[in-house]
Amino acid sequence: MSVTLTTSDFSKQMHAAAVGERDVDGVVFGGQLAAARWRPEDIQNAQQSVIDELRIQFGRPLPEKMRIATQTFLSTTLAGYSHSLFVDRGHVNEATKDDQDSLLKAFSRLGSWSWDVRSKDFFGDESFQGMHGASRDAQISSREQWLERIHPQDVEKVSAETLQLLISDKLVDIEYRVLLPDSEVQHLNMQAEVVRDSAGSPCRLIGVCRDATDTVRLRTQLEGLSRIDPLTGSLNRRGLRRSIKQEVERRKRNKTEIQALFIDLDDFKRINDVYGHSTGDEVLRNVSKHISDAVRATDHVARLGGDEFMVLLPDTDRAAASVVAEKLYETLSTAVVAERFPHIRISLSMGLVSANKEDEAVADFIERTERALHSAKRMGKGRIIHEDSLFDSGGSERLTSEEMIKQLRQPDSYFALRQPIIKASDRSVVGYELLTRSSCPGLNSPEDFLQFAKDVGIVNLVDMNAFKVCTRAARTLRPAQLCHINILPSSLEFHMAEEILSMLPQGERLSNICIELSERELVQKPDRFSEMLIKLRAAGLKIALDDVGNGFSSLETMLLVRPEVVKIDRALVSKISQRQSQRNMLFNLMQMTATWDAVIVAEGVEEEEDFNVLQELGVDYVQGYLFGLPEPLDK
Repeated sequence: MSVTLTTSDFSKQMHAAAVGERDVDGVVFGGQLAAARWRPEDIQNAQQSVIDELRIQFGRPLPEKMRIATQTFLSTTLAGYSHSLFVDRGHVNEATKDDQDSLLKAFSRLGSWSWDVRSKDFFGDESFQGMHGASRDAQISSREQWLERIHPQDVEKVSAETLQLLISDKLVDIEYRVLLPDSEVQHLNMQAEVVRDSAGSPCRLIGVCRDATDTVRLRTQLEGLSRIDPLTGSLNRRGLRRSIKQEVERRKRNKTEIQALFIDLDDFKRINDVYGHSTGDEVLRNVSKHISDAVRATDHVARLGGDEFMVLLPDTDRAAASVVAEKLYETLSTAVVAERFPHIRISLSMGLVSANKEDEAVADFIERTERALHSAKRMGKGRIIHEDSLFDSGGSERLTSEEMIKQLRQPDSYFALRQPIIKASDRSVVGYELLTRSSCPGLNSPEDFLQFAKDVGIVNLVDMNAFKVCTRAARTLRPAQLCHINILPSSLEFHMAEEILSMLPQGERLSNICIELSERELVQKPDRFSEMLIKLRAAGLKIALDDVGNGFSSLETMLLVRPEVVKIDRALVSKISQRQSQRNMLFNLMQMTATWDAVIVAEGVEEEEDFNVLQELGVDYVQGYLFGLPEPLDK
């Protein structure tokens, strides 16, 4: 049966989407346009007409929310249109060469793709292929080939957003980079939706990509301007925070030190009062220039407001930073800072602090330097105050990095606790998850000691120490009880399957042991990882994927592991009784994992109301403080 759609129908749908009058499924509507034999130029003309009407009514440019809504409608409509025209069997014979040329001409900067979740068939139109640097002889024909074209640093983001799309139905709207054959980097904006069958199960992902390279470049330029102090040309507070973040990441890789020097001009208000604000501005500009000239090109100079400056000194130890501080103090104290009033001299106070290589957080970097400066002023202006350590807590039990590493290397630094796993249908205890704690001060929880171990390069040694403690603790449980033990994916890639199995209880007990893999760590060697899983399963072990639904979850990891047990992160469980969106996400996730008969365990259950919702949804098992805190093994 033919479908008739007029320009008026298009206008009503787009207008409704733009003003938020009702939800419009652009993918479905695009398919209807294809069935109604609309041409690409018809869509282009109709959408431009609606945009002109909206601009007359709401002003130009359109309000941000409305602009995004119209863009989303147009992108998803195009995705549904092009997919129906070129992919759906019912229309494949109707897609003539003229249709294709017309579509590419009308939407030359847009490319569409679709991926069948069940058959894994992947389709990308000609524009999509070109955006990703694919030649006619080497087309992208699978999801894996598509991900290979994406910048390595953006693959995780694309994969995680795709999984969130499957479980939340929320429209994906992200930017990612593509590495073209000539080593050029291209920025793309992608919008995608999920298509479900009559039973509500996901059957296809469909999306549109747009070349956003020029937009990203312009935005980068504008962001650069927003990080600069307009008076002095040095960084402003926002720019400094960005520089701190970059240098801290680099420090973690290179294991170097960072120093911070805070400078305050004493009695600067007097210069403004006596000589005027124009002279005061000149003084600030000259001070900034003198500071920049006196430090390295790799250092960062910022004006934090008023007469306060900060210098960030990466790859610098305490002794070298002290030399820089003395040099700056001497330079600024004797410099001519106002051309019309060369007799003006400035007095200054300085605070110097050190961020040592073993420190992890720098969120309070500026606050600590200011504290050192205030100490200098309390002791008298015109001096330099050194703080022993930027992150010194003053506690007598604080260990050095070397002492922490030494302690974490010792197997006897760890002990195991257990937390009950509860059968949701009758609240019975069916087993335990074994959890590791460290006796190292400041690094007690796995989140703390594993993160520290990653930073210093001993994470697999530390992880195996923790794993061994739990394998010994597993022998204290009854053979029929479920026993969950955590291990990092990288540790599985690093060790032999026989080595892992030799640490575990054997016989009947082994079939009730489940190895939990965290979704917060990416799989680096899929082939090696898959081989390990095959061997562990052959021995009778079950595999669980932990932390699913926390925002880091990857569709690729889910499909690679196909775990027997899926552990839902507390972020998706907490307050689920009050949030319908979380219920929908969990329901969709359970539908997807049901295709390989996975068991669902919901973690972080603390409220009775949340537990009732989990029971209604049919969750198999639960864990959380509502049923018991982690406890010693002998209880």
